Amino acid sequence: MHEHYHRLPTGLDEAEEERLATRAVARLRAVRYHVACDEAFETELREPHRLPLGASTAHQTERI
Repeated sequence: MHEHYHRLPTGLDEAEEERLATRAVARLRAVRYHVACDEAFETELREPHRLPLGASTAHQTERI
């Protein structure tokens, strides 16, 4: 299994870090990634997005 980690820029205050982390969870879940995170970052928000080409093709195939 491959895992990916991303780090925020240094120097952000705690509120900005939490806001960015919560948005990241929302964006990843919007494109159907499984995201394991602390409860503090759980959100029902699903931001508008463009699917990557492979995911877009798979989505269209499902609809057909």
